[in-house]
Amino acid sequence: MEKFEIIIVGAGPAGLRAAKVLAEAGKKVIVLEKNPVVGPKICAGGAFPKIFQQGIPEGLIERKFNLIKTHLSGRTYNIKSRDYLLATVDRRNLGQWMAKEAEKAGAKILTNSQVISIEKDKVILKNSQTFYFDYLIGADGGASLVRKYLNLPIRFALCYQYTLLQPFENLEVFYEPKLFGAGYGWIFPYKNFTKIGCGSDLKFHNGNQLKENFHSWLKKMGINYEGSELEGQIINYEYRGYQFGNIFLIGEAGGFVSGLSGAGIYPGLISGQEIAKRILNPKYRPKITSMLISQKFQEKVLDVLNLNRTLMEYFFKIMTLYLFFSTVLFNLFKKPFSKR
Repeated sequence: MEKFEIIIVGAGPAGLRAAKVLAEAGKKVIVLEKNPVVGPKICAGGAFPKIFQQGIPEGLIERKFNLIKTHLSGRTYNIKSRDYLLATVDRRNLGQWMAKEAEKAGAKILTNSQVISIEKDKVILKNSQTFYFDYLIGADGGASLVRKYLNLPIRFALCYQYTLLQPFENLEVFYEPKLFGAGYGWIFPYKNFTKIGCGSDLKFHNGNQLKENFHSWLKKMGINYEGSELEGQIINYEYRGYQFGNIFLIGEAGGFVSGLSGAGIYPGLISGQEIAKRILNPKYRPKITSMLISQKFQEKVLDVLNLNRTLMEYFFKIMTLYLFFSTVLFNLFKKPFSKR
Protein backbone atom coordinates (compact mmCIF):
# COMPACT_ATOMS: atom_id res chain seq x y z
CA MET A 1 0.00 0.00 0.00
CA GLU A 2 1.28 3.44 -0.94
CA LYS A 3 -0.12 6.93 -0.58
CA PHE A 4 -0.02 9.71 -3.15
CA GLU A 5 -1.19 13.28 -2.74
CA ILE A 6 -3.07 12.99 -6.03
CA ILE A 7 -4.21 9.92 -7.92
CA ILE A 8 -5.34 10.43 -11.50
CA VAL A 9 -7.39 7.67 -13.11
CA GLY A 10 -6.85 7.71 -16.87
CA ALA A 11 -3.89 8.73 -19.03
CA GLY A 12 -5.62 10.69 -21.77
CA PRO A 13 -4.79 14.31 -22.65
CA ALA A 14 -6.72 15.65 -19.63
CA GLY A 15 -5.14 13.31 -17.10
CA LEU A 16 -1.62 13.76 -18.43
CA ARG A 17 -1.90 17.56 -18.58
CA ALA A 18 -3.14 17.61 -14.96
CA ALA A 19 -0.32 15.28 -13.91
CA LYS A 20 2.29 17.55 -15.48
CA VAL A 21 0.93 20.71 -13.84
CA LEU A 22 0.68 19.06 -10.42
CA ALA A 23 4.07 17.34 -10.58
CA GLU A 24 5.76 20.58 -11.65
CA ALA A 25 4.36 22.11 -8.46
CA GLY A 26 6.08 19.40 -6.41
CA LYS A 27 3.06 17.20 -5.72
CA LYS A 28 3.37 13.42 -5.44
CA VAL A 29 1.23 12.27 -8.37
CA ILE A 30 0.43 8.91 -9.92
CA VAL A 31 -1.54 8.25 -13.11
CA LEU A 32 -3.29 4.88 -13.33
CA GLU A 33 -3.97 3.71 -16.87
CA LYS A 34 -5.92 0.49 -17.47
CA ASN A 35 -4.48 -0.14 -20.93
CA PRO A 36 -1.02 -1.61 -21.58
CA VAL A 37 0.04 1.44 -23.62
CA VAL A 38 -0.63 5.14 -23.07
CA GLY A 39 -2.26 6.97 -25.94
CA PRO A 40 -4.35 4.79 -28.28
CA LYS A 41 -8.03 5.75 -28.37
CA ILE A 42 -10.95 5.15 -30.71
CA CYS A 43 -11.04 8.67 -32.06
CA ALA A 44 -10.99 10.41 -35.44
CA GLY A 45 -8.00 12.39 -34.19
CA GLY A 46 -9.01 15.80 -35.53
CA ALA A 47 -6.98 18.62 -33.99
CA PHE A 48 -7.81 22.32 -34.29
CA PRO A 49 -4.93 24.82 -34.51
CA LYS A 50 -5.69 26.13 -30.99
CA ILE A 51 -4.54 22.78 -29.58
CA PHE A 52 -0.99 23.61 -30.64
CA GLN A 53 -1.17 26.87 -28.74
CA GLN A 54 -1.33 24.77 -25.55
CA GLY A 55 2.22 23.47 -25.68
CA ILE A 56 1.55 20.51 -27.99
CA PRO A 57 4.26 20.44 -30.69
CA GLU A 58 3.18 20.68 -34.33
CA GLY A 59 5.70 17.94 -35.03
CA LEU A 60 2.99 15.49 -33.90
CA ILE A 61 0.74 16.50 -36.78
CA GLU A 62 0.19 13.80 -39.38
CA ARG A 63 -1.48 15.99 -41.99
CA LYS A 64 -2.80 19.55 -42.21
CA PHE A 65 -5.90 20.54 -44.15
CA ASN A 66 -6.79 24.00 -45.37
CA LEU A 67 -9.72 22.51 -47.28
CA ILE A 68 -12.64 20.67 -45.69
CA LYS A 69 -15.17 19.09 -48.02
CA THR A 70 -18.60 19.34 -46.41
CA HIS A 71 -21.43 17.27 -47.88
CA LEU A 72 -25.04 18.21 -47.27
CA SER A 73 -28.32 17.57 -49.10
CA GLY A 74 -26.59 16.07 -52.13
CA ARG A 75 -24.17 18.98 -52.53
CA THR A 76 -20.51 19.40 -51.70
CA TYR A 77 -19.25 22.63 -50.17
CA ASN A 78 -15.53 23.35 -50.19
CA ILE A 79 -14.53 25.38 -47.15
CA LYS A 80 -11.03 26.67 -47.74
CA SER A 81 -8.66 28.82 -45.73
CA ARG A 82 -5.20 30.30 -46.25
CA ASP A 83 -4.06 28.62 -43.03
CA TYR A 84 -4.98 25.10 -42.04
CA LEU A 85 -8.43 24.57 -40.55
CA LEU A 86 -7.87 21.14 -39.08
CA ALA A 87 -5.08 18.62 -38.65
CA THR A 88 -4.97 14.93 -37.85
CA VAL A 89 -2.95 13.63 -34.90
CA ASP A 90 -2.24 10.01 -34.02
CA ARG A 91 -3.57 9.66 -30.48
CA ARG A 92 -0.89 7.10 -29.60
CA ASN A 93 1.88 9.55 -30.53
CA LEU A 94 0.15 12.38 -28.68
CA GLY A 95 -0.29 10.25 -25.57
CA GLN A 96 3.30 9.03 -25.61
CA TRP A 97 4.64 12.58 -25.89
CA MET A 98 2.40 13.87 -23.10
CA ALA A 99 3.33 10.92 -20.87
CA LYS A 100 7.03 11.71 -21.26
CA GLU A 101 6.36 15.34 -20.38
CA ALA A 102 4.44 14.34 -17.24
CA GLU A 103 7.16 11.91 -16.19
CA LYS A 104 9.87 14.52 -16.74
CA ALA A 105 7.91 16.78 -14.38
CA GLY A 106 7.98 14.03 -11.75
CA ALA A 107 4.66 12.22 -12.18
CA LYS A 108 4.52 8.43 -11.99
CA ILE A 109 2.53 6.56 -14.65
CA LEU A 110 1.41 2.95 -14.25
CA THR A 111 -0.08 1.06 -17.20
CA ASN A 112 -2.05 -2.20 -16.93
CA SER A 113 -3.52 -0.64 -13.78
CA GLN A 114 -7.30 -0.86 -13.96
CA VAL A 115 -9.15 0.65 -11.03
CA ILE A 116 -12.09 -1.56 -10.06
CA SER A 117 -13.12 -0.02 -6.74
CA ILE A 118 -13.07 3.42 -5.14
CA GLU A 119 -13.46 4.15 -1.46
CA LYS A 120 -13.27 7.33 0.59
CA ASP A 121 -9.50 7.64 0.53
CA LYS A 122 -8.24 4.78 -1.62
CA VAL A 123 -8.53 2.99 -4.95
CA ILE A 124 -8.20 -0.74 -5.50
CA LEU A 125 -6.81 -2.16 -8.73
CA LYS A 126 -7.76 -5.30 -10.60
CA ASN A 127 -4.46 -6.86 -9.46
CA SER A 128 -5.48 -6.12 -5.83
CA GLN A 129 -2.99 -3.28 -5.39
CA THR A 130 -4.29 -0.49 -3.17
CA PHE A 131 -3.30 3.18 -3.35
CA TYR A 132 -4.35 5.90 -0.90
CA PHE A 133 -4.92 9.53 -1.89
CA ASP A 134 -5.61 13.01 -0.59
CA TYR A 135 -7.21 13.98 -3.91
CA LEU A 136 -8.65 11.82 -6.68
CA ILE A 137 -9.03 12.98 -10.28
CA GLY A 138 -11.28 11.11 -12.71
CA ALA A 139 -9.89 11.38 -16.23
CA ASP A 140 -11.11 7.97 -17.33
CA GLY A 141 -13.29 8.77 -20.32
CA GLY A 142 -16.97 8.47 -21.17
CA ALA A 143 -17.56 5.33 -19.10
CA SER A 144 -15.74 6.84 -16.12
CA LEU A 145 -15.64 4.70 -12.98
CA VAL A 146 -14.94 7.81 -10.92
CA ARG A 147 -18.07 9.47 -12.33
CA LYS A 148 -20.10 6.34 -11.54
CA TYR A 149 -18.76 6.40 -7.98
CA LEU A 150 -20.13 9.95 -7.69
CA ASN A 151 -23.53 8.74 -8.99
CA LEU A 152 -23.54 11.26 -11.83
CA PRO A 153 -25.52 10.58 -15.01
CA ILE A 154 -23.98 10.60 -18.46
CA ARG A 155 -25.37 11.88 -21.73
CA PHE A 156 -23.55 10.41 -24.62
CA ALA A 157 -23.12 10.00 -28.33
CA LEU A 158 -21.91 6.80 -29.93
CA CYS A 159 -19.35 6.61 -32.69
CA TYR A 160 -18.26 3.78 -34.97
CA GLN A 161 -15.07 3.80 -36.97
CA TYR A 162 -12.84 1.82 -39.30
CA THR A 163 -9.14 2.44 -39.81
CA LEU A 164 -8.28 1.72 -43.44
CA LEU A 165 -4.67 1.15 -44.46
CA GLN A 166 -4.92 3.45 -47.43
CA PRO A 167 -4.47 7.21 -47.71
CA PHE A 168 -7.37 9.41 -48.84
CA GLU A 169 -6.67 12.83 -50.30
CA ASN A 170 -9.28 15.01 -48.63
CA LEU A 171 -10.70 15.50 -45.16
CA GLU A 172 -14.47 15.24 -45.56
CA VAL A 173 -17.53 15.65 -43.35
CA PHE A 174 -20.95 14.24 -44.24
CA TYR A 175 -24.20 15.51 -42.75
CA GLU A 176 -26.83 12.81 -43.29
CA PRO A 177 -29.73 13.45 -40.89
CA LYS A 178 -31.61 10.32 -42.00
CA LEU A 179 -28.60 8.16 -41.16
CA PHE A 180 -26.74 10.01 -38.41
CA GLY A 181 -29.32 12.37 -36.91
CA ALA A 182 -27.60 15.43 -35.49
CA GLY A 183 -24.23 13.71 -35.88
CA TYR A 184 -22.17 13.20 -39.00
CA GLY A 185 -19.93 10.87 -40.97
CA TRP A 186 -16.25 11.58 -41.53
CA ILE A 187 -13.16 10.76 -43.56
CA PHE A 188 -9.99 11.83 -41.72
CA PRO A 189 -6.79 11.03 -43.65
CA TYR A 190 -3.40 10.44 -42.02
CA LYS A 191 -0.02 9.82 -43.67
CA ASN A 192 -0.41 6.07 -44.10
CA PHE A 193 -4.00 5.33 -43.16
CA THR A 194 -7.47 6.87 -42.98
CA LYS A 195 -10.11 6.89 -40.26
CA ILE A 196 -13.66 6.65 -41.57
CA GLY A 197 -16.50 6.79 -39.12
CA CYS A 198 -19.74 8.28 -37.88
CA GLY A 199 -21.20 9.57 -34.64
CA SER A 200 -24.68 10.30 -33.37
CA ASP A 201 -26.53 11.20 -30.20
CA LEU A 202 -28.42 8.06 -29.18
CA LYS A 203 -31.61 10.02 -28.60
CA PHE A 204 -32.02 9.77 -32.37
CA HIS A 205 -31.65 5.99 -32.70
CA ASN A 206 -30.09 3.03 -30.92
CA GLY A 207 -26.59 1.69 -31.36
CA ASN A 208 -27.57 -1.23 -33.61
CA GLN A 209 -29.48 1.08 -35.94
CA LEU A 210 -26.54 3.46 -36.11
CA LYS A 211 -24.24 0.56 -37.00
CA GLU A 212 -26.58 -0.52 -39.80
CA ASN A 213 -26.81 3.04 -41.07
CA PHE A 214 -23.03 3.37 -41.00
CA HIS A 215 -22.53 0.24 -43.09
CA SER A 216 -25.22 1.25 -45.59
CA TRP A 217 -23.50 4.63 -45.94
CA LEU A 218 -20.12 2.98 -46.54
CA LYS A 219 -21.71 0.79 -49.21
CA LYS A 220 -23.28 3.84 -50.88
CA MET A 221 -19.89 5.57 -50.82
CA GLY A 222 -18.20 2.54 -52.36
CA ILE A 223 -15.78 2.22 -49.44
CA ASN A 224 -14.41 -1.27 -48.87
CA TYR A 225 -13.83 -1.96 -45.18
CA GLU A 226 -13.35 -5.74 -45.39
CA GLY A 227 -10.48 -6.91 -43.24
CA SER A 228 -10.70 -3.85 -40.98
CA GLU A 229 -11.93 -3.99 -37.40
CA LEU A 230 -15.07 -2.08 -36.45
CA GLU A 231 -14.38 0.11 -33.42
CA GLY A 232 -17.01 1.67 -31.18
CA GLN A 233 -16.78 4.34 -28.52
CA ILE A 234 -19.21 6.34 -26.39
CA ILE A 235 -18.58 10.06 -25.89
CA ASN A 236 -19.96 11.65 -22.71
CA TYR A 237 -20.80 15.34 -22.95
CA GLU A 238 -22.92 15.76 -19.81
CA TYR A 239 -21.29 18.31 -17.49
CA ARG A 240 -22.42 18.17 -13.85
CA GLY A 241 -19.54 19.94 -12.13
CA TYR A 242 -15.85 19.35 -11.63
CA GLN A 243 -15.34 19.26 -7.85
CA PHE A 244 -17.01 16.92 -5.38
CA GLY A 245 -15.15 17.30 -2.09
CA ASN A 246 -11.68 15.87 -2.67
CA ILE A 247 -12.71 14.23 -5.97
CA PHE A 248 -12.44 16.03 -9.32
CA LEU A 249 -13.56 15.25 -12.86
CA ILE A 250 -11.75 16.40 -15.99
CA GLY A 251 -11.85 15.67 -19.70
CA GLU A 252 -14.57 13.42 -20.99
CA ALA A 253 -15.17 11.99 -17.51
CA GLY A 254 -16.37 15.47 -16.54
CA GLY A 255 -18.31 16.01 -19.76
CA PHE A 256 -15.74 18.43 -21.21
CA VAL A 257 -16.54 17.49 -24.81
CA SER A 258 -18.29 19.23 -27.68
CA GLY A 259 -21.75 17.71 -28.03
CA LEU A 260 -22.01 18.73 -31.68
CA SER A 261 -18.59 17.71 -32.98
CA GLY A 262 -17.40 15.23 -30.37
CA ALA A 263 -14.10 17.12 -30.16
CA GLY A 264 -12.42 16.42 -26.82
CA ILE A 265 -8.67 17.02 -27.03
CA TYR A 266 -8.77 20.78 -26.48
CA PRO A 267 -11.41 20.69 -23.67
CA GLY A 268 -9.39 17.89 -22.11
CA LEU A 269 -6.18 19.90 -22.08
CA ILE A 270 -7.86 23.01 -20.66
CA SER A 271 -9.90 21.20 -18.01
CA GLY A 272 -6.87 19.17 -16.91
CA GLN A 273 -4.71 22.25 -16.60
CA GLU A 274 -7.24 24.54 -14.95
CA ILE A 275 -8.59 22.05 -12.44
CA ALA A 276 -5.06 21.02 -11.48
CA LYS A 277 -4.49 24.70 -10.64
CA ARG A 278 -7.63 24.58 -8.50
CA ILE A 279 -6.18 21.68 -6.49
CA LEU A 280 -2.96 23.62 -5.99
CA ASN A 281 -4.88 26.71 -4.88
CA PRO A 282 -8.47 26.21 -3.61
CA LYS A 283 -9.15 29.93 -4.18
CA TYR A 284 -8.27 29.68 -7.88
CA ARG A 285 -11.22 29.95 -10.27
CA PRO A 286 -10.64 27.69 -13.28
CA LYS A 287 -10.85 29.52 -16.60
CA ILE A 288 -13.47 27.24 -18.11
CA THR A 289 -16.54 29.50 -18.14
CA SER A 290 -16.60 30.21 -21.89
CA MET A 291 -16.05 26.54 -22.64
CA LEU A 292 -18.97 25.54 -20.39
CA ILE A 293 -21.27 28.17 -21.90
CA SER A 294 -20.47 26.82 -25.36
CA GLN A 295 -21.13 23.24 -24.26
CA LYS A 296 -24.47 24.09 -22.62
CA PHE A 297 -25.53 25.94 -25.76
CA GLN A 298 -24.64 22.90 -27.86
CA GLU A 299 -26.66 20.64 -25.56
CA LYS A 300 -29.72 22.86 -26.04
CA VAL A 301 -29.19 22.86 -29.80
CA LEU A 302 -29.00 19.06 -29.80
CA ASP A 303 -32.24 18.84 -27.80
CA VAL A 304 -34.00 20.89 -30.46
CA LEU A 305 -32.39 19.17 -33.45
CA ASN A 306 -33.25 15.70 -32.24
CA LEU A 307 -36.94 16.61 -32.45
CA ASN A 308 -37.02 17.16 -36.19
CA ARG A 309 -34.89 16.10 -39.16
CA THR A 310 -35.89 19.16 -41.16
CA LEU A 311 -34.51 21.36 -38.41
CA MET A 312 -31.28 19.40 -38.61
CA GLU A 313 -30.86 20.17 -42.29
CA TYR A 314 -31.54 23.88 -41.76
CA PHE A 315 -29.07 23.96 -38.89
CA PHE A 316 -26.34 22.25 -40.90
CA LYS A 317 -26.88 24.73 -43.72
CA ILE A 318 -26.60 27.65 -41.31
CA MET A 319 -23.46 26.15 -39.79
CA THR A 320 -21.93 25.71 -43.24
CA LEU A 321 -22.72 29.33 -44.11
CA TYR A 322 -21.12 30.42 -40.84
CA LEU A 323 -17.93 28.59 -41.77
CA PHE A 324 -18.10 30.17 -45.20
CA PHE A 325 -18.35 33.73 -43.91
CA SER A 326 -15.72 33.23 -41.23
CA THR A 327 -13.22 31.95 -43.80
CA VAL A 328 -14.13 34.78 -46.19
CA LEU A 329 -13.41 37.35 -43.48
CA PHE A 330 -10.17 35.62 -42.61
CA ASN A 331 -8.88 35.39 -46.15
CA LEU A 332 -10.38 38.65 -47.44
CA PHE A 333 -8.98 38.60 -50.96
CA LYS A 334 -9.17 34.87 -51.53
CA LYS A 335 -12.18 32.85 -52.59
CA PRO A 336 -12.36 30.20 -49.89
CA PHE A 337 -15.70 28.66 -50.77
CA SER A 338 -17.13 26.93 -53.81
CA LYS A 339 -20.16 24.79 -54.43
CA ARG A 340 -20.28 21.87 -56.81
